[in-house]
Amino acid sequence: MRTDNSLLRPGRRLPMDLAPSPGGGWWVLIARDGMKEGDVVLFGADGNAVKRIDLGPDSDPTQIAIVPGGLLVADPSRAALTRIAPDGSVAGPWGDSAFQAELGGLRESRSLWSTLRLAAQVLLVALPLAGVFLLWRLGERLPIPGPLAIPASPTPVEKGIRWLEVRPEFRRRARKMLIVMLAIICGFSGAAVLIYAWSWEGFSRPQVIFLSVILAATALAPLVLLIRPPRAWRTRLGTDGRRFFLDPGNGKVEEHEFSELAISNGQQLLIGRKLIALRLGPGALFAEEELRGTILARIPPSGRVNAVRLFARALGRGSRELWAVLIIVVIGTALLLLPKLFPAVAAYFKAIAEQLLGAK
Repeated sequence: MRTDNSLLRPGRRLPMDLAPSPGGGWWVLIARDGMKEGDVVLFGADGNAVKRIDLGPDSDPTQIAIVPGGLLVADPSRAALTRIAPDGSVAGPWGDSAFQAELGGLRESRSLWSTLRLAAQVLLVALPLAGVFLLWRLGERLPIPGPLAIPASPTPVEKGIRWLEVRPEFRRRARKMLIVMLAIICGFSGAAVLIYAWSWEGFSRPQVIFLSVILAATALAPLVLLIRPPRAWRTRLGTDGRRFFLDPGNGKVEEHEFSELAISNGQQLLIGRKLIALRLGPGALFAEEELRGTILARIPPSGRVNAVRLFARALGRGSRELWAVLIIVVIGTALLLLPKLFPAVAAYFKAIAEQLLGAK
C-alpha cells in the first residue's frame, strides 16, 4: 500500500496505525511530519486507496481500532472519539451522553488553558515593551547636563596619584534602571506564577520546586545589584603623570606603564589582561573631559586600536572576562546546534532532564 496517492492531503506520508476493514481491505492512518494531523484512508484488498475520511481541518487523530459497527478514531487534541461506518461515512461521536459530557468538560478546560497561554504570550511581549517605555520616559525626565566645568583640582589626589572615580550621575541613573528592571521582572514572575498555577497539577513536586526557584532567582537578581553595586561602579583610574594606576573596586591598587594600555573608540580600555568598560547603557562611567586629559592623552599611538585588534590583543593576553564570554557563547551555540546535528544527543539530554526533575 503506497501512501503517495491523490486522496491524501499534501504532506501526509507517514503511516501511524492500521486496522482491517470488513471488506477485506485496510483502514490506514497516515500523518504528516511530526506524526500529527493525519488522514484516515480506506485501502482495498488490492492495496489501492479507495476513500479518505473527512474528519475536519483541525482533526489530529492518533489511533484507530475496529469496534462493533465500524471504525473508532481517537483524536486526543480535540478530546474526541469518532465512529466511522463500514461504508466510510462519519456516523458521529462514540459513547453515551455521560461520556460525551465528560469529554465536553475536558474541551472547556483545554480552551481555558489555551486562553491563559495566549495571555502569557502577550505578557511576554507587553511587559518588556512597558519596561522600555518606562525607561525611555525616565530618560526624558533626567536633566540635561550642562557643559562640564573642570575645577583647578578636578579629581582627588592621594599620595601624588590623581584619581578618576565613577560619576555619581551614572550611579544614580543605573540604580533607577535597576529598580525599574526589578519591578518589571517581579511583575512578570508574579504573572507567570498566577498563569501557570492552573497547571501545577500536571507537575511533580520536584518540578514545582525547580520552577519556583528559577522564578524567584530571576526576580531577585537585580536586587543583589542594588544591595551591593557591581565592581565596575567602584573602579578608579589614576595617574601620577608617569605611570597608570588601577583600583578595580577592591582597594588593591595595580601599577602599569601607559605602554601596556590599549583603547578602542573610547568604549573599552585594556589594562594588562583586564578589560575596563568606559561606557555602559546609562552613559559614560567617568567624566569624559577629565578622562581624556589625564589618562587617554598619555596612551601611545600603538595603544589606539580598533575593536577587532583590541579583541585579539585581549585574547592574546589572556583576558579572563573575554575568555569567559567566549566560552559561554561557544557552550550556548553547541547546546543549540548539537540537538539539530545529532538528534540522539537531544533525546539523551531530555532523558537526563526528566530524571533530574522527577518527571513521569
